[in-house]
Amino acid sequence: MAEKRKNETAAELMARLRADPEWVRRHEEREAAHKARTEQIRREMAPEVTGLMADIAAAGVRFYPTKLDMWQSGGTITGPEPIPVRSISKLINTLDNYPVAIPIMVKHLRNAKHPIIAEILARALTVKEACGTEAPRVILEKLQRRDFLVSTPTVQPHQNHAAWALANALVVVGDASMVEEIKSLIADPRYADAKVRLQDALRHCERLAKRKSGSRGASR
Repeated sequence: MAEKRKNETAAELMARLRADPEWVRRHEEREAAHKARTEQIRREMAPEVTGLMADIAAAGVRFYPTKLDMWQSGGTITGPEPIPVRSISKLINTLDNYPVAIPIMVKHLRNAKHPIIAEILARALTVKEACGTEAPRVILEKLQRRDFLVSTPTVQPHQNHAAWALANALVVVGDASMVEEIKSLIADPRYADAKVRLQDALRHCERLAKRKSGSRGASR
């Protein structure tokens, strides 16, 4: 029997499991619980998502469609013309540049309360185009305030993801003025899960500070 199980294919394993009423019951319970959590998260995010998507649409932000977009559209999108943003996930699942959307995302990140919204916007702002805008300062202040922790137990696991994404964004967009503030975050045990990315952000900001100091010295 052990040898038979060892040589069992994935399809055979699934067929055997589906023939087990107890496994089917547990599986259906897990699926139902997952669906309920997903729907709860969607409801919690809805007010913030609605406002963000309305501002994105009003600004006329468009991305070139991917193969996934074309497939999901059921043939209604054939490309290659840019299409409106249909979901917030598109803000991070694109290779297109979107400078017109950066002020909008900064505005909504500043006010974001849901950790998943904060995470998505932080990831979307982890681009060179965000350097030199309000984005770096808003990202750092968001991390310092930690107001994205105001949430329900449904999304508590996502809170650390948001902190990590914000810290990670500073690796790209952080500037020379942030060195001491990032050092304070690294020393704060509340940021332990994001400590590695904060250390990377610190090195990035220290390099910029050194470069800035060197250029000042050369100009004297």
